[in-house]
Amino acid sequence: MLKPTFVKIVKPLLAVQIGLITLIMSNISWAQDPTFTQFYANPTYLNPALAGSSGCPRVSLNYRNEWPQLTGNYVTYAAAYDSYFKNISGGVGLVAMHDVQGQGTLQTSMIGASYSYYLKVNRKFRLMFGTQAAYYQKYLDWS
Repeated sequence: MLKPTFVKIVKPLLAVQIGLITLIMSNISWAQDPTFTQFYANPTYLNPALAGSSGCPRVSLNYRNEWPQLTGNYVTYAAAYDSYFKNISGGVGLVAMHDVQGQGTLQTSMIGASYSYYLKVNRKFRLMFGTQAAYYQKYLDWS
């Protein structure tokens, strides 16, 4: 008899704790993503909720070479694949990015997977929620 009551009390408390930790961590962590001129050409990199938004499989490739005449230029590569899956009511995507700054002094690599869920509100309107898990590696060359 005590077990169902205990679960009813602990589940909401756990959800509140996870929500508070997420809120606190989002306020104290800062990041800077590479900027692309045609940012709309890689929607999965821009927003994980857009995974599968085209309704068919999509491949995106981006290349940026900022200030090529200077010796310490920025070179960024990005690739993404996403597709809509009707059986999960959403989309799944993969994203990869590599950024080189200042002749290789600072390098950033990222690979991630995204999931989006489409909530159909009515015939013409839907809400799209997305999440992304990614692995980042930064390398600083001291030489």
